[in-house]
Amino acid sequence: MDKKELIKKIEKSDLTDDQLREIDKIIAGETEINDYKEVLHEVSERISYVESMVVDIGDVGNEIGKAIGDYIKSEEDKKDFIDGIYNGISLIDGTH
Repeated sequence: MDKKELIKKIEKSDLTDDQLREIDKIIAGETEINDYKEVLHEVSERISYVESMVVDIGDVGNEIGKAIGDYIKSEEDKKDFIDGIYNGISLIDGTH
């Protein structure tokens, strides 16, 4: 599938505006997919560390923040991440 076919397929999908912006960044070369693999690995490592301690949810958020801190390159990245957290929570608690 070439780039134009991929873009047409993406445009017809049910992706959110935030997801479409991230895809645009990847296509434009502003974000590497491998960056996200590294972030996920770092978050997993830090969460494993938190699991061994008696903590509250704020400590979990702090460790996730430390894990992704090196990958946040702008205020927009930070906002997108925080919006994603709120969206995920709202899907679970029914406030979406």
